[in-house]
Amino acid sequence: MRPSPTNALAWIVTDRAGHIAVLSQSAALLLGLHTSAAGQNLLLFFPRDHRALAMDMEIALSGWPSARTVILSPTASRPVTIRYLVTRRVVHNTVTLHWTIDLVDTGYAVAS
Repeated sequence: MRPSPTNALAWIVTDRAGHIAVLSQSAALLLGLHTSAAGQNLLLFFPRDHRALAMDMEIALSGWPSARTVILSPTASRPVTIRYLVTRRVVHNTVTLHWTIDLVDTGYAVAS
């Protein structure tokens, strides 16, 4: 695996529906967004994998971490292959999803 474009950890926190609450600068750069992109739907960046992401979110919300390799389609650049790990976080009775992203390949490849 390769590090994110800034060589720092790329992470995103979303609500249960996949809307971005907060994201790291590395994740913002990878998605082609600003770090103030709250409210954006993370699933829109994975046009080929909506069902798989929805299933992984449900698995994570039930308490089991879920990981997958997929094609990410940033807003202003070509698609890249990434691997994510999504986990449930509960803080002050609020449930969120925490996504950790690793860059696998900068070329457009079929994900598993």
